[in-house]
Amino acid sequence: MVRLATPFAGGVGDTFSELCGAFTGGLMVIGGVYDRAEAGVNDDRCQDHAESFREAFKEEFGWLEYRD
Repeated sequence: MVRLATPFAGGVGDTFSELCGAFTGGLMVIGGVYDRAEAGVNDDRCQDHAESFREAFKEEFGWLEYRD
């Protein structure tokens, strides 16, 4: 997982301006726990958790983009 998440450090692709790596990593964890194994399978539960995480992250930190 650390290898998979490496490109998210410092914002996507080390841009220091795009989607926060911590937020993206959180989404990866949600996907790992509530995933689906194949396309066409209902993923509502995973999407619901991702939406709740997004709202909580934004409420806690006030942003989704990388911040130093």
